[in-house]
Amino acid sequence: MLVGDGVESAEIYGCARDTDQARLVFNVAARMVALSPVLSRRLRVIEHSARIVDRKTNSVYAVVPADALGNPGSNPSAVIFDEVLTQPNGDFWTAMRTGMGTRLEPLLIAATTAGNDPTSFAKTEHDEPAQLREAFARRPAWGGLDLASKVDLTAWCLVVPDGIDGHASVLWRFWLPESAVEFLDERTDGKGSRWAEQGWLTVTDGEVIDYDRVEDDITADTGLLRVADISYDE
Repeated sequence: MLVGDGVESAEIYGCARDTDQARLVFNVAARMVALSPVLSRRLRVIEHSARIVDRKTNSVYAVVPADALGNPGSNPSAVIFDEVLTQPNGDFWTAMRTGMGTRLEPLLIAATTAGNDPTSFAKTEHDEPAQLREAFARRPAWGGLDLASKVDLTAWCLVVPDGIDGHASVLWRFWLPESAVEFLDERTDGKGSRWAEQGWLTVTDGEVIDYDRVEDDITADTGLLRVADISYDE
């Protein structure tokens, strides 16, 4: 996330209840840099302040304990939140999460051990995905499918008008046979391969699109929804 995303001025924060806990992840990251000739030439590890700096992109990895309350003024591109269970409430979590608002592709990774307090903040966050899944169940949705075979993209769009927080939720998927990736790269300045690496484009084996894979993905997308209509163009 510090050097692999191609993000200028990235800010990656290792968060925990206190500095000692937050440094556990930092220590692993610092060791990775020390063991890699490539990373050690590019990155500077500052042990006393628990920071790793990438001068090439003006990016930084830093440790932030809970008593910093989200380090006001920060603009996280990624947050590694360790032992969420130890947080007394959601203030620190919310501060870091809302600080990501201006980032195009922010990422928050949470790690924690199991707990048995049903009223804790960690339990609330743990249950949120299941609650969202239940909330979406049987909501009406409309789909659109543009099929291709060898060279063009096969595209799928699913729209749930009554989506998250009262706004429409939209899901896009794209598929392309592996034999056509080079063709796409030639016309997009190499972006096709990068889209595949980033997960925006699904590349299927062979010279023609794998329609079984397309069908499986669409079935998974629509499983809990009440699909009113799917329009398609062959």
